[in-house]
Amino acid sequence: ALCFPLWWLLAMPTLRLKRPDWFTPGPAPARRVASLRSRMQASPLSPWAWSAPWAVWVAAAAVVISLTRSSAWPEPLLPWLMGAMGGLWLLLGQYGTRWFLLEPEPLDGGGSPELLEAYARLRRFKVFGWFALACAAMLVFTGVALLAAVRAELTTMVVLGAGGGSLLGVAGGALGTYGTVLRGRIVELRRHLEAAG
Repeated sequence: ALCFPLWWLLAMPTLRLKRPDWFTPGPAPARRVASLRSRMQASPLSPWAWSAPWAVWVAAAAVVISLTRSSAWPEPLLPWLMGAMGGLWLLLGQYGTRWFLLEPEPLDGGGSPELLEAYARLRRFKVFGWFALACAAMLVFTGVALLAAVRAELTTMVVLGAGGGSLLGVAGGALGTYGTVLRGRIVELRRHLEAAG
């Protein structure tokens, strides 16, 4: 809940005031250049990177189901819902990291290696940041699901859920803000290269 207020309502207006040129499109280059290399094959994540988080989630889900399937368990909705949210975050993480690889990366007329490296740096930051955020969110939701399944004290679940959720919100806001800064530097670099060319 803190991610978007911190990013959109605080960081973005501050950056717009400080660097308005980052948020205004420059003139279109006289000659457009594009890299033909498939970025899907240049992902900074290993193809097996999602295996460990999914294995953790599946194991935790199996424990939750085994603990709550008894007819003596009064209300399994909370642990099941929290567990499902953990899996949903992993799905969003996988989709997001693939989407970041498909974002447009317009080059300057000369196809500057410096600009290519700036895009690669932004891509790595977004992919690794989103991967870490999705895995952390899965652990928080799955942890709450396990606590609910063993009927832990409500206070313990609230501390983990609210505390973990707040930390995730702050981390998401920080990641979004720094990603915006990196994107702004790319805009600035493109304008400089276009003016020099």
